[in-house]
Order: sequence, then structure tokens, then C-alpha cells
Amino acid sequence: MVVGLALFVLLLLGRVGGLEERVARLEGRREEQNPYRAAPALPVEPAAVGSAGEDARILEALQQGNKIEAIKRYRELTGAGLKESKEAIEAIRVRSA
Repeated sequence: MVVGLALFVLLLLGRVGGLEERVARLEGRREEQNPYRAAPALPVEPAAVGSAGEDARILEALQQGNKIEAIKRYRELTGAGLKESKEAIEAIRVRSA
């Protein structure tokens, strides 16, 4: 009885090890074939704040209290992301106040 149980446990351990290897192999294959995996991000180098900070439309939008329009215009000029643009517009607003 004990010998039969020991053999059964060894059989199960062998199957579990084989299954783990198969899962690892399949996961690797899935990652290689995934057409939707994210591409590496491209670095964006925004223009200097000074050139965009002197833009008349940005300054006018800030004077009218239209911060969103100023951020949009800054993004158009520099190609910067939303967070960077918001920070730059806030710096321009503080500097021009």
C-alpha cells in the first residue's frame, strides 16, 4: 500500500514538472507572437519653454483665464505631453503674472 502510494506521488510530481515546462514554453511563444504588445516609447524632446512661452496665443489665452486653450497651443508648438505642457503653462502663468 505504501509503495503504491509512493509510486503515485512520484508519477504526479513527474507530470507536474512536465506541465510546468510546457506552460513556460507556451507563455514564451505567446509573447513572441503577440501582435498587440506595446512598442517602445519614443523620446519626445519638447521645444524650450521660452519660445512657446512668448507665443501670443498662449499669453492671450492665459490673460483670458483659458488655461486649457493655452495648454493645447503649447502642445501644438512643442509636441510635449499633457503633464509637461500643464507644468510649462503653469510656469509661464506664474512668470507672466
